Amino acid sequence: MNRSDLYEEQVKFIEEKFEALNANPDKPLYMHQTCATDTNQVQLILDSVIDLIIQTNLQGCGLYY
Repeated sequence: MNRSDLYEEQVKFIEEKFEALNANPDKPLYMHQTCATDTNQVQLILDSVIDLIIQTNLQGCGLYY
């Protein structure tokens, strides 16, 4: 097993832990592997969070299905 395989196994383990904690499997989880010093990747994560917030609010108003 090389370092790349070990890294992928660790990431999968952490993702599975988050999935197991998801109280509502119908709600999507956005999972990203990133380094906080990579501003492009951090921007992608923030965009995903904003998208989820907007969708949730629109659904609450009956404007998004």
